[in-house]
Amino acid sequence: MFQVLAGRFKSMENTVKASDGSTSPQTDISDRLFEKFQRYKSGFGLAGANVLIVSKSPEALEALAAGQGANIVWAPDLGKTNARLSIDAAHPHFVLFEMEKSADIVKQTETYKAFRKTHPNVVIILCSEKFMWDETGPSRPAFCDAVVALPTTPEKLHAAAHAAQKNRARNLHR
Repeated sequence: MFQVLAGRFKSMENTVKASDGSTSPQTDISDRLFEKFQRYKSGFGLAGANVLIVSKSPEALEALAAGQGANIVWAPDLGKTNARLSIDAAHPHFVLFEMEKSADIVKQTETYKAFRKTHPNVVIILCSEKFMWDETGPSRPAFCDAVVALPTTPEKLHAAAHAAQKNRARNLHR
């Protein structure tokens, strides 16, 4: 598992002295770290969570989740995840499934339903370019806790993770 801080490198020649009243890159980093800490304290979202990303090209989702302070584990597909990674050892709090445009929806749905049955406590977020908008309400597929339309933003992913946690808790107490 690894963690990446989302930030941009700024050259020192563009840095203005703090006495001039402007911000420096260090201030920007500390502000972002404070925001992550506040999200972590809230108990909601991806901050500090173990996140399994199931995708053939996880770079975009990985950057978004890691930027929110998540611990990332990646696998190209669910079959290989069970065989090589051992989900029980990774203890994911969230699973971000990325459904490709060319994916067989019926086959993928059966795979996701089987995963849901064996791991009822894990929050599942389904991500795809096939979706036109995010869905966290009752019209989302029953096997997942939220749907995220790709491409997405850190704010939308955070909101979806927050709603997905509430949906999972609600479904477990039925």
